[in-house]
Amino acid sequence: MSENAFVVVFPSIFAKNKVNQLESNIKKILKIKNQEFRKIKRDDSVIVIDANDPVFASSAINLLFGIKKVAIAKQVKNDFNTIVSEITKIGSNLLLKGEKFYVQVEGFSTGFLTKDI
Repeated sequence: MSENAFVVVFPSIFAKNKVNQLESNIKKILKIKNQEFRKIKRDDSVIVIDANDPVFASSAINLLFGIKKVAIAKQVKNDFNTIVSEITKIGSNLLLKGEKFYVQVEGFSTGFLTKDI
């Protein structure tokens, strides 16, 4: 995958107060499954993993208890035109003609509202 693809882990309600232990368990499961990663960091309530292979890393992480959901995300500049063009590019690569998909934008934006996307 590209250089700016990350694995994003959303902790479940049971793990909200044990995020440090969840981070430790993520490191352990990646080591057990021989999945290399560059770094693990927190961004608000989510854990972001910079993994060499996000697909296999997300599959391994999803085995752990205390995880609500795991997603593979691409980091882009916080600019309306950049975000729309990346969504369009990824959607055109993944979908067949006539298929529909749902985009959920979370977080903070400057210069536009997230519902505009």
